[in-house]
Amino acid sequence: VLVYGIGRILVGYTAGLIGAGLFLLHPSNSAAANYVSARAEVLATVWVLLAVWLALRVDRAWRWLAVGVALWLAGLSKETGLLGIPLLAVTLLLWRPLAVRQLAFAPFWVALGAACGATWASLQSWLLINPHAGGSWFGWSEFLRLQLTATWYLLSQVVTLQHFSIDHDILALSPSWTLVAVSLTISAALTVAATWRRWPVVAWSLAWVGIALTPRFLFRTNEWVTEPQLYLALVGPCLALGAGVAWLWQWHPAPSESFWSEVHRQWSLSGLARRVSA
Repeated sequence: VLVYGIGRILVGYTAGLIGAGLFLLHPSNSAAANYVSARAEVLATVWVLLAVWLALRVDRAWRWLAVGVALWLAGLSKETGLLGIPLLAVTLLLWRPLAVRQLAFAPFWVALGAACGATWASLQSWLLINPHAGGSWFGWSEFLRLQLTATWYLLSQVVTLQHFSIDHDILALSPSWTLVAVSLTISAALTVAATWRRWPVVAWSLAWVGIALTPRFLFRTNEWVTEPQLYLALVGPCLALGAGVAWLWQWHPAPSESFWSEVHRQWSLSGLARRVSA
């Protein structure tokens, strides 16, 4: 419901409905519900999405207090719930730049500070974790290389809809996977920079995935990214794909209009504003 609510605000009714359906039915999301240890991911995602929805939808003086409380609850659900802060910031910068000025509202920062304070001890323990307590035996460069490879390998399974498992043998992958992972990461970063204003749906979805998976690269643990940890990250791609499907379904090109000119007209910030307001 929250995915649909956010999608309806950002990309319109039809795209939001398709994106929410994709998120609901995608098989990789079942891992977050099937494993008890992953329930915290679901709970943190709910509070993060609620905070984003409140910031976008509610136009009341108390909304920033409610947003702060939702982020606080996300942080209490799981340490990665604090990702709601940068995710909310990226969303507002793209879709509600004027709302960023209202963040001086004191209760928001009080609740946010409480969330950070409540999870600081846990975050510090993850930052200082040693190999004997669940930390990685790999050095930072090797760890980042393998984690990046694991991330793109898992994302490829999300696209192909196969081989879902919480146990992936990343060390057995060929070196070509690392080259692919590095190339795709650079391409994604360049795409965000190129589409930030022209096609904000694309930039937002890629930035959402990158931010949601950031903790996997900050905490040097002995675990690689798994399906439950993609639960929050998949919100962005599902809504972007829903927007693309909805546009193709409704597209009726003019005789003199090219495909890419129509894409730019529909999915620029001004085009999205017209579609959402309609």
